[in-house]
Amino acid sequence: MAEDVYRKLQEHLHQHPMGYPATKSGVEISLLKKLFEEEEAKIALTLTPKPETPEEIAFKLGYETKGMAEKLDGMARKGLIMRKRKENKDLFNLEPYLVGMYEFQIARLDRELIDLHEKYRMEGLGIEVLGSKTPYFRVIPVEKSIPTELAVLSYEKVADIIDQAETIAVTDCICRTKQNMVGKGCGHTIQNCLALSPWAEYYLENGWPAKKISKGEALEILKQAEEEGLVHTSQNTASGPWFICNCCSCSCGVLSAVKNLKLHSQVGRSDYLAKIGEDLCTGCEECIKRCQFGAISMENSVAKINPAFCMGCGLCKPSCPTDAISLNRKPEEQIVPPPPNLGAMFDQIGKEKGRSMKVVIE
Repeated sequence: MAEDVYRKLQEHLHQHPMGYPATKSGVEISLLKKLFEEEEAKIALTLTPKPETPEEIAFKLGYETKGMAEKLDGMARKGLIMRKRKENKDLFNLEPYLVGMYEFQIARLDRELIDLHEKYRMEGLGIEVLGSKTPYFRVIPVEKSIPTELAVLSYEKVADIIDQAETIAVTDCICRTKQNMVGKGCGHTIQNCLALSPWAEYYLENGWPAKKISKGEALEILKQAEEEGLVHTSQNTASGPWFICNCCSCSCGVLSAVKNLKLHSQVGRSDYLAKIGEDLCTGCEECIKRCQFGAISMENSVAKINPAFCMGCGLCKPSCPTDAISLNRKPEEQIVPPPPNLGAMFDQIGKEKGRSMKVVIE
């Protein structure tokens, strides 16, 4: 029965460190039916995060290689699975629903998908994404806010992350696209999410709302995002992330949950903490407008920072007209270094959740 195929796919996806939990309402099945045709669901059941050739996948399913390659390519173009190019060969692998499959629906997004996703986000997905000890997301500080005399590690510098990428594409933010489609747009820039190798190639090959850009253009987009008051976030890893998002708590599902539900500990903080010099603060409240995490409030006409909510993004510092704000490196005992790479990050999250699926990064 088709229902059994979709339930099996849900259970299969839930073995990934970034899982796909069942809910009481069954909305997760409705979402899979919206995304996958029945045959596509059967194919996805045989895939893992390890990239494989069409020949290898066809052998497992008893398909002819040519027909299998066409089906896999079609699924990749729909954003259901990942396609990578290596040594002139196409490789395909399973991706989690989030971050991955959902973001890849940027060209297929409609009101039905939005409604299903939002229902699922509230019933099960939110806890799954923000529920591990090791965070999936990490805040990257505004580089110009960090004192020049401090030694800054590469994973804390967006310029270094950009420099390491072989290919860069700027894509539409699915969160702000979604909000615009339901009449709740926040006015922030839509096309400023950066996809890095291999995601950049994937977006560009599929013809989704994206364009290839230079490293200089990427840095300019990040500068504009900072001026707009957007938070740089990426995967919680010291090297090799696949994206840099520029997020706002008004549209981003993750940041809005962090701010509104006080889930600040579920996202990787930067190694820095903002501090306000009371003698210099004039009470203009510009920093409060810039803070996406609700970390700043007024007390006796002076801005105060709640260190429990400060994520060290550094957005508040450039907004201060009296230079009352500084961004200081936290004491070493408070710093939690990110996993060294994506494979290690997924390993840690998988162990914490008791998940069996190994994520292979190639």
